[in-house]
Amino acid sequence: MREKLQQTIAQWVEGDPEARLIVGDDLRPHWVSPAAQRMLSDPDSPLCCNGRLRPRSPNVDHELKSVISKATEAGATHCLTDTRTGEHMVLCTTRVDDVVAITLHRGENNAPIRLVDLRQAFGLTDAEHAVAEHLMNGHTAEETASLLGVGLETVRTHIKRAYAKLGVSSREAFLNRLRPFATSTMAGGRANGSKPRRSAYAPVREAGASSSGKDEWCARRVENGMASSARR
Repeated sequence: MREKLQQTIAQWVEGDPEARLIVGDDLRPHWVSPAAQRMLSDPDSPLCCNGRLRPRSPNVDHELKSVISKATEAGATHCLTDTRTGEHMVLCTTRVDDVVAITLHRGENNAPIRLVDLRQAFGLTDAEHAVAEHLMNGHTAEETASLLGVGLETVRTHIKRAYAKLGVSSREAFLNRLRPFATSTMAGGRANGSKPRRSAYAPVREAGASSSGKDEWCARRVENGMASSARR
């Protein structure tokens, strides 16, 4: 039974799309998941692991060391920027005894936020679901209408009905209510492992995350990529 359980765990870890690793304060790895190995071996990745976790931009090395040394049991999220390419890497860190567990997310521009199927949870229609995904990606009602190829009033109607179903009355409350049901596809997986969903409208197009600075980018991507407030 124990051997079978170990095999099951190994299969689960192998198929996990999240890039995870455990390092010491000296940044030497104790364990690296297959997804993290693939990510760190990519020459375009902001981080690599050659004996120890290190940034490809040497001038960010001190910042990475600081992130690891200051990791706490409560957990924290940090954003490092590759000064060579301007690409961002999000590190979710949690200290466990004398090591630090890290989940890595690359800040690729083609990583839209997806929602799980919300028909059972809230009774959203396919059209309302599509509109909600666009709002989660920071699109205004006008932008959503243009991207979906429908009228602005149609989008506003879907928003009002979705608000009513979720019991909210503002954009901020709407996004916060949906936060647990959203996932960024930066790791390359579907939303919470859900099956592909046929939508009444086109899926969210690849998000053009701003590259003007990491603070703006982090505000849109950290904590599942959702800012606590959004444009109307």
